[in-house]
Amino acid sequence: MNTINDFQLHRHFQQNTIGKDYVVGDIHGYYRPLMQALELVSFDKSRDRLFALGDLVDRGPDSLKCLGLLAQPWFFSVLGNHEYELVTRFGDGSAWLEWLRTQATWLAELPSQAPVVKALELILQRMPLSISVAFDEVVLGLVHAQSPAHWPPTKALTEQGLHKLLWGRREFNAEDEGLCEIEGVDMVVMGHNSSLVPVIKPQRLWIDTFASAEKFLLFEVNAIASLAGENNVE
Repeated sequence: MNTINDFQLHRHFQQNTIGKDYVVGDIHGYYRPLMQALELVSFDKSRDRLFALGDLVDRGPDSLKCLGLLAQPWFFSVLGNHEYELVTRFGDGSAWLEWLRTQATWLAELPSQAPVVKALELILQRMPLSISVAFDEVVLGLVHAQSPAHWPPTKALTEQGLHKLLWGRREFNAEDEGLCEIEGVDMVVMGHNSSLVPVIKPQRLWIDTFASAEKFLLFEVNAIASLAGENNVE
């Protein structure tokens, strides 16, 4: 069984000097709508990069295709709670069967477990808990649900801290006055918490809009960077 120590903590990306960078919220198996969204912005796979906020799988019809994006040189994603559950429950008897029944129903349609094993390898190799992306003098953080108070997460991350990164909702529902400053980063972009429109708070941006709006919104990193200076904790 995999544990917290089996997952990558962090990956840093320098500024894209030859194309554009985009960020997208939870994909949840909706491969075709994602491809349509990329077409709308004339996404160039030879120059541009797409950063996802985790939860590539479950709910939609093409979870395996979405996981396959991890093998593409232009696609990157942080770990979501659904990938975490997939990895940690695999082979764990009743816990695995419960996940298959309630969430990962798409796995029952596969002819063998070979694609699952390959997908688990991709998750462990290509989905860190957090990502940093540079743009000019700005550093943007990407994490699935809620940011730690100090960026990026460190090896001292506890199970409670992991739970906040992957399942946290408190800051999404909190008043701006109740939010602390996130040290080490200008703004953190997150998914997990579904909304019709993006939710902006000091140093924080949530963009999981597909479940509510039924379309993917792609956010250019340069546009998010411009927001960073306007939404700092006072």
